[in-house]
Amino acid sequence: MEETMKDHLLGTLEDLGEELETFKSKLSEIGSQEGSGNISWSTLRVEDPRDQTEELLRCSKDEDGVEVTRKVLRAINQQDLAERLTKTTGSGKKQDLEG
Repeated sequence: MEETMKDHLLGTLEDLGEELETFKSKLSEIGSQEGSGNISWSTLRVEDPRDQTEELLRCSKDEDGVEVTRKVLRAINQQDLAERLTKTTGSGKKQDLEG
């Protein structure tokens, strides 16, 4: 079974480990800088990577959750994870978010 964008996003957030808190802090900054009203406070309070993935995808449309995640990863100096997410999800390529 082919992995979905949701699978790749979850794997990336799980790989952050303790850096998930840093990710969430930067997520709030980047979301507000881009005028993204889609990122809710409930998204930032979520502790579990699986629930965080669900919230990111729920609060965004299509690939926005993945694109915001890439930007946040780069901003917190997680270039390797950002690059892996880019390679596994494709640039601008829509995939099924259900999984």
